Parts: sequence; structure tokens; C-alpha cells
Amino acid sequence: MRWLYKWIQRGFPNLQFYVPDSGLWYLTIDDSPSPNTLWILDLLDMYQMKARFFCIGKNIEQYPSYFQAILERGHEVGYHSYNHVNAWRQTHEEFIEDFEKSEALFSSSFYRPPYGKITWSMYRYLKRKKINIMLWDVLTEDWKQDIEPLEKIKLKIKSASDGSIFVFHDNEKAYENLKIMLPYYLENNR
Repeated sequence: MRWLYKWIQRGFPNLQFYVPDSGLWYLTIDDSPSPNTLWILDLLDMYQMKARFFCIGKNIEQYPSYFQAILERGHEVGYHSYNHVNAWRQTHEEFIEDFEKSEALFSSSFYRPPYGKITWSMYRYLKRKKINIMLWDVLTEDWKQDIEPLEKIKLKIKSASDGSIFVFHDNEKAYENLKIMLPYYLENNR
């Protein structure tokens, strides 16, 4: 799949599935902040690791102190929309309204579309604003209830390459799996 991502990134330089010319893996966390954010931050501190948190605007308004904690502990933040709506189910105007509501809460040069879905007009809008669209090449599937989390993260790590972007989730749906998967990832991160 890397060959396809490489080809796409060459043609669309502000769209990123992996980080070229890097021997590292990149940790990203979607759907922040939540009541689980402090647990994630404490774990990252323990391993002296940094992450990029893709934050949902309405969650920031609900948990402003957790959002502030992400910033205070030196992690990066990116937009993950205001309402976490699938872009393929929005008009362009609804997308802009949603994006601007998030933009009013904080500033970033990164955006991750909910569900990884974006339209051509949305891509052009973000490019004009000089916003980089960060997707992923390793989706941990930590939100799935029917997985064996330790086996799943082992498989995901095995599939990773230099420059891989991993996605975990900071929400109630993923939390039980995250408690197993994220520590294992941090122990085995390069």
C-alpha cells in the first residue's frame, strides 16, 4: 500500500499518509479531549513520548481543562472537525461552518478528516488555508469491540514501516482496548 500512498502524496503534497524519509513511527490520537485524556497524557509522560492529538471542537468545549493539559504537556494538536461528521455527508458550506467553529477554538496547521473522508472541494479549501491533511497508514482499530487488543496491536506494529502514522482514539468506545494497545505500542515504538 505504501507505493499508492507515495504516489498520492507526490501529487497532493499537503495530504499525508506517512512521513517520508523518516525511520520513526508517529503517534496520533483522534477524538480528544475526553475523560480519558489525562490517563493518556500520564502514560505518554511515563514513556517520554509526544503525540499529535486531533481534537474535536465540541469536546474541547466540554473538557477545556483536558485540552489545556495536552498543550501544557507539550503535545501538538490538530483539527478533527467540530462535530465529527463524515465529510461525504456534508455540503461544502456545512464543512466550512464546522471547520471554522473548530478554528475559532485553537490554531493548527493540521487537519484529520473524520473517518478519513474528504471531498475535492474540501481539499482545495484546506490547501488554500495552508492546512496539512494528515491521514495514516496504520489504523489500530482500537474502537472495535470484537477484537483481541493485544493480538491486534501486534499485527498493526508488524505492518508498520519507516515513517508510519499510527492512529489511536481518545474516546469511551476505544478506552478498554486502548489501555492494552497504547502501552504495548509505546514499549515497542521505534
